[in-house]
Amino acid sequence: ILSVGMLSSSVFLGYAVLFSNHRARNIYLKSKVMFECTFAAFFGFAGMKILTGDIIK
Repeated sequence: ILSVGMLSSSVFLGYAVLFSNHRARNIYLKSKVMFECTFAAFFGFAGMKILTGDIIK
């Protein structure tokens, strides 16, 4: 449990340091729509494969 807490703390601290940088924040905001569309397409495709797949074989 301690290692999970330390790992998550370091990840969130890394996010805080990264996004406190003005340049990194601008790059993220410019590419945010592309990432969201890519993930939406991927999870939409995966959801359709699950819904249209044979559950009982």
